[in-house]
Amino acid sequence: MSPVHPPAWPWLRKTLRGECDSARLVDRDFFAHESFQISRRESRLSQPLDGRYRPSHRVRIRYLAHRAANPHGPTRSLGEKLKLIARRIAAVVALIVLGFVLLTWWALESSSVAVLETQSADDGVRSTHVWYAEPDGELWIEAGTPGNGWYVDVQQDPMVSFSSPERSGEYVAQPIPGDEAHLRIRGLLREKYGFRDWWIGVLFDTSQSVAVRMVLQSSNSPPTGR
Repeated sequence: MSPVHPPAWPWLRKTLRGECDSARLVDRDFFAHESFQISRRESRLSQPLDGRYRPSHRVRIRYLAHRAANPHGPTRSLGEKLKLIARRIAAVVALIVLGFVLLTWWALESSSVAVLETQSADDGVRSTHVWYAEPDGELWIEAGTPGNGWYVDVQQDPMVSFSSPERSGEYVAQPIPGDEAHLRIRGLLREKYGFRDWWIGVLFDTSQSVAVRMVLQSSNSPPTGR
């Protein structure tokens, strides 16, 4: 008989002394196999009056032979193995997707995010979370693309409401097209947001972004330069 796999020895010693309960002794693969079925008589002999599970010698020998033939645990069919692999792959993919979503949310929303309110074409108020930079006390924001909803709004009505942890008030949004302004706002945001800006740049194309300078009209809090 082949030697039993070492990790099974402590359990098997307890089994031979009759110290294991039925839930630990009976495993699915062992008693599901036709050649290891025990008779009703053996089953009755294995249940003494004191309630302790003491398997008969024949059952112990069969179990030892089964563990020796399958030292690494229950054997699985090809279909079961494929299902197990598929479940593991699905779990890994789900974890990757969850990590991707959480990282993107952290990059966009974790800190230094302002709320910009614009007047939309249907006379409603559009609320948008935006990044901002404050060089020399000024206030600049960026439209990721010329088609951004809030950027279309300010071209029709430049009066906006801006609120951030540092300042809030009513502003006039002045788009500054051109490569020079684009490079400036890109540099300011990259310096301020660091890895977060890099990650968003990986996900979204910022090559067509437009810089917008904010001109204060009325303030609800004093501006703070950086």
